[in-house]
Amino acid sequence: MSRFFPSDGESDTDDESRIPAPLPSYNQCFAAIEGKAVPEDITSTIERCSMIRGLRSPKFACARNARLIMTNVIPGGLEDPVLQPYCIWHPDFAGKDTYRQLAHQ
Repeated sequence: MSRFFPSDGESDTDDESRIPAPLPSYNQCFAAIEGKAVPEDITSTIERCSMIRGLRSPKFACARNARLIMTNVIPGGLEDPVLQPYCIWHPDFAGKDTYRQLAHQ
């Protein structure tokens, strides 16, 4: 009868009409966890979680910190040498005051 409210004798789950979601690619998820790549399709929870875990890797954190500095924001956690960016001038320059504050830390 209705898609949302089955009538008597109808099942609320129609197994024949459901198409199973494709399984996420193991290689893509693993590359995302390592911070090396982004999965092609991030509709599944597994792929999104892999990508989020990869964003927490030191490589991405370093790149994020560099970009924050270039937009005149000094991020926290720069005491850890792994999270310190090595390139903070490309593609934009930060203001003089930002570089001074960074040098004083």
